[in-house]
Amino acid sequence: MLDEVRDRACRRAATADSLAVLDRGSAVPYRTADPAHALAAPVELRHLLPQGGLRRGTSVAAVGSTSLLLSLLGAAQQAGAWCAVLGPSRLNAVAAPEFAIDLAKLAFVPNLGPKWMDVAAALIDGLDLVVLAVPGLVSADVAGRLIARARRRGCVLVPVGPPGLWPGVDVVLEVTGHRWHGLGVGRGRIRGHDVRVEVAGRRARPSSAVWVPMPPPSLVEVAGPQPGAVPNLGLPVDWPATGRPQLTVVPVPAAPAAVRAGAAEDPWAAHLITEEEFAARRSRSA
Repeated sequence: MLDEVRDRACRRAATADSLAVLDRGSAVPYRTADPAHALAAPVELRHLLPQGGLRRGTSVAAVGSTSLLLSLLGAAQQAGAWCAVLGPSRLNAVAAPEFAIDLAKLAFVPNLGPKWMDVAAALIDGLDLVVLAVPGLVSADVAGRLIARARRRGCVLVPVGPPGLWPGVDVVLEVTGHRWHGLGVGRGRIRGHDVRVEVAGRRARPSSAVWVPMPPPSLVEVAGPQPGAVPNLGLPVDWPATGRPQLTVVPVPAAPAAVRAGAAEDPWAAHLITEEEFAARRSRSA
């Protein structure tokens, strides 16, 4: 019991120290880029976002899809932004090049320690876009201070996680549906993936949901062909058909008389039947 109390006291003290660091950093004058300038967003999502992009100093939550997060990172990097991912996310370094992401310009900090707020503050101070993948619910106090720091520094803060994880964000981009292309009944290969994106938040543009291919075509054009990608054979989107194919039963032809006469020598002769026998067995099984 005493050890548990001490452990809680230590965690509370560490949180207080981190919040103090955030407060001190927010009070220091810092020259930022023009807040009216927005980082680039995928062309397919620009009509959902204020100013048609990721406005500096705002917070944009990406909910429900790692592909959506990769799209935001890839589009921002194409405009020259330096980015970071803090926390254990589902970011796949192998899939990143498909979204035109340059891993040389991406800082990845997968392990969160007790001082993760200090690390987040340092990344917000020095980079253009910071992704925060913090497991568990973030308190309104911590979220508010990090959002305020990003606003002063001109950094775009991108929290990821389930809906409602980060209170007070400006815009929420949430994936609410998926469509897969190329799969039939028991056959086919995945040739395409679309996501249904909805927007909400106090600074979101009023708009209906939109279906966006993943990776977005605007980033695919920049990334170019990737090794191991399924080639585009010009097949229709709904190929293969989703219905189960009709099977045609071909009866076994009658064995020649010479073969049936030597049934004792031919091991397969016992499996050969006439068309009449086949029809009779089929009628009994129907």
